[in-house]
Amino acid sequence: MSITAADILAALDVLFQAQEESDDMSFDLAIELRAASRELARQAKKTADMLEMEMLRQVEDGPKMVGTVNYFAVNDNKTTWDHDRIESDVVARAKEAALDRQTGEFVADEAARQAADMMRQIYVSPSTTAKMGALSDLGVDIPTVRQRERKGRKLHEVDTQAED
Repeated sequence: MSITAADILAALDVLFQAQEESDDMSFDLAIELRAASRELARQAKKTADMLEMEMLRQVEDGPKMVGTVNYFAVNDNKTTWDHDRIESDVVARAKEAALDRQTGEFVADEAARQAADMMRQIYVSPSTTAKMGALSDLGVDIPTVRQRERKGRKLHEVDTQAED
């Protein structure tokens, strides 16, 4: 048996048909088709990943040119950060910024504010979710620092037969 891209793409026709008919579909059929679509997506990703692994294996011996596309292996690097060193550098800079050059007075509150501001600039954007456990450990009243904005509605499902 020799499978082709057209064989795999045939599933798209069925998906397009399901999209077209979704407005007039019964709830029960929608549940079944959604589950089948999710399984199809899961298997499609698994298949694509396996094919990519085989392609990588083959190009390890040398690049391959298909049409105008050149395929070759490159290093997949992982980046790690020295968070302790970053913290140490931030503390040093914050202490520096909190020292009044004229009087020689060190303002601890300013050092803390500077350090917090620098860490936020380094690690957090305003849209990032705060860590609930860390907020609780600090005794922060979470409802006073969190806003909820209604984005719309979404489907929620609860399996009443699920084990605890």
